[in-house]
Amino acid sequence: LRRQRQMCIRDRIALGDFFTIGNTSQEVVGVSKGAKSFIYPLVFTSHANAQALCKYHSSQTNYFLIELESTANFHDVKAAITDIEGLTALTSKELKKNTILYMQFSAGMGLGTFTFAIVGLFVAIVIISLTTYTTTMEKVPEYGTLKAIGASKLVIAKILLEQVLWITFVGYFLGLILALLLQLLINHLTLMPVKISLPFAAITFVVTLLFSTLGAFTSIGVVNKIDPAVVFRR
Repeated sequence: LRRQRQMCIRDRIALGDFFTIGNTSQEVVGVSKGAKSFIYPLVFTSHANAQALCKYHSSQTNYFLIELESTANFHDVKAAITDIEGLTALTSKELKKNTILYMQFSAGMGLGTFTFAIVGLFVAIVIISLTTYTTTMEKVPEYGTLKAIGASKLVIAKILLEQVLWITFVGYFLGLILALLLQLLINHLTLMPVKISLPFAAITFVVTLLFSTLGAFTSIGVVNKIDPAVVFRR
């Protein structure tokens, strides 16, 4: 028990250490650095030892990893395994998909993550809209001056839209760079893997650009109502 407490404090497990799983003492003969899990720690052991620790019968097993010979037909082998009652053959992609679906819907993590994403999107929309509107309102005198010297609505709209697009592009890519750096830091320091995929980044950019543009058109409507005489009243 003292040895285990010291291991927890050090947060390291050395070769030759002993720890208890269930009612049996297990010796550490190797340490894996490639497996990450933020729910349960992973322990690799022999098949027979895993059955004993999980209190499975010698004929019970959750999964078998099958490696086909070069001459074997993948589809024939999969069909033959599936035809056996109680067995299902899954490719690595299918197993990954099943795990993701289980975590999202059966384990209850999907609803929480989805709710968090929706709330984050709503907050982002509000911030983008307020930033665009505030930026426009701060430059009302400048737009009034442009109208006073004869600038058309099209020219003013082009200037305003270009300004908003620049803010969107620069702000998005700075945020993306920061997110990627945080991803590397989190993956290095914690067991919770974080991944920002290219499709997700592209969708986020499109949504950001869409709402920025909508905010710009809202501001254009406000600017079009500006009385050029406001410039001469100040």
